[in-house]
Amino acid sequence: MNSVTLDPDAVLWSAAPADRTTRPVLLLLHGYNSSESDLFALSPFLPSEPVIASLRAPVSMGHGYAWYPLTPESDRFPHEGSAERQERQERQERDRFPHEGSATYQQQRAQDTRDHFPHKGSVEAVDAVLTWLNEHVEPATSVGLLGFSQGAAIAVELLRRAPDRYQFVVMLSGFVITAPQPNDPALADTKPPVLWGRGTEDRVIPPPLIAHSHDWLSAHTTLTERIYENLGHSVSPLELAEVTAFLRDHYAEEARL
Repeated sequence: MNSVTLDPDAVLWSAAPADRTTRPVLLLLHGYNSSESDLFALSPFLPSEPVIASLRAPVSMGHGYAWYPLTPESDRFPHEGSAERQERQERQERDRFPHEGSATYQQQRAQDTRDHFPHKGSVEAVDAVLTWLNEHVEPATSVGLLGFSQGAAIAVELLRRAPDRYQFVVMLSGFVITAPQPNDPALADTKPPVLWGRGTEDRVIPPPLIAHSHDWLSAHTTLTERIYENLGHSVSPLELAEVTAFLRDHYAEEARL
């Protein structure tokens, strides 16, 4: 039995219960060491068609919440910032495999990505969201996912777990967890829409994980990728405008069906 659960009383809704019937639902999944109020602050800028539900991650981090604890890589080097850790990883990779075009290099890079970023605890977090969803949202309701950073990773994992349950994913400064999933071949056939936005100055998500995410998303989704110059691990006004346009186009198409 999954001991990780979501607090239903912590969910922030954009509409009262009487106003939620027959409307699509947009789930917001915040990032590491944050809370449900973070992404909910974007609600006034998003389309009005969906009911927004902003969830609180299940793991308390003291000042905020997380969907799962930090990876062993972060725990082994607590004194290093994200940029320092990234530089060390890149240096080690160059020293071991200087010929980047070789098959050996590519195979080792893929293995290193899986080893360094296991994301232990993500399965339990996905289970917790699915349990909450089954208890609070009707099965026939259209559901979209919008996540930031670690929340974006969980959004993709939800899609991988139940491809028929979600209409789309919006990933803000996010990544794809490296472990293969049983439904990946089905997603490669259906290719649901995904918007992935990230900044050129984002030093939180390391390059190997960005490369893996790009490859996976390109193979398994209808990917709209946006890269923003000089943006760090955050959301810019331009990115928010493009998210709004992506959502508005989706809900307009859904209304025509």
